[in-house]
Amino acid sequence: MNDIEKIKLLYNDPSLIQQYQNKYEKEFPQQYDIQGLPLLFDKSARNILINFSGGADSTLLFYFLCNLIKDNNFKTKIYPVTYLRFADTKPWLEKVAVNVYNYFKLSFPDIVQEQLWGFVPTEFETVKIAKLENPKLDVEFPSNEMHCDVLCTLRYQEYIMKKYKIDYVYSGTTTNPSDFIEGEPAFRNISIDINNIHWALQGPAINPFAFVKKNWVLAQYQNLHLNDLLSQTRSCSADTKLLGAAYLNNQLIPDECGMCFFCKEKQWAKENMKEFL
Repeated sequence: MNDIEKIKLLYNDPSLIQQYQNKYEKEFPQQYDIQGLPLLFDKSARNILINFSGGADSTLLFYFLCNLIKDNNFKTKIYPVTYLRFADTKPWLEKVAVNVYNYFKLSFPDIVQEQLWGFVPTEFETVKIAKLENPKLDVEFPSNEMHCDVLCTLRYQEYIMKKYKIDYVYSGTTTNPSDFIEGEPAFRNISIDINNIHWALQGPAINPFAFVKKNWVLAQYQNLHLNDLLSQTRSCSADTKLLGAAYLNNQLIPDECGMCFFCKEKQWAKENMKEFL
């Protein structure tokens, strides 16, 4: 049984469906087949939020959601929210996100709403939540493990959901490659298991890519002839120390470095996507 078949079984587990409905007092979202992957979506939702960075994963999810709404004549509107992170050391990330957003706004003008922006100070990326010495936060988060960037994005998301009457929040985080790559985020080592369902579904938060890897994602760009869209995305963590000259001198978005974890993950995905083509 491959991973996609395991995911389908997980989403059709009667105990999971019942648990969700009891806990959140709402119907379990309907399932739609997207390139073989089940995507949970409530057709009655009026407004949804998508965490959108301009990377390959969130861009593909954005594309799937837009087409799902368009093809089914749903009334749902999508609000993409982009968090400016490392704005001082990776200033081109804002331009990447704007360029990809413009693609969607032009392609789906009635569905895609304004691009919302949050900001995370670079210093908060490395400060543990526990350092804030707030007992309430210690209960809400694993504060000795998570950094303040999580707190910033979550609080802003809560604000946006109230302001725009958001029904669901989507994100497109994938799991780590099957082969270990130095620098991989430990939290992305997730197995397809009922005990890990919170990574894919937790109340109004839905992550359709929670149990797939980057090779599945890149395969869909090829299957759907979206290589032009893929070329506009960026998956690279290098900063101005390594790539700054081109941007600082002429405002050109620099090429990806090819050496960081995210670049190596993309290369791994290209080499291992054949099974999904």
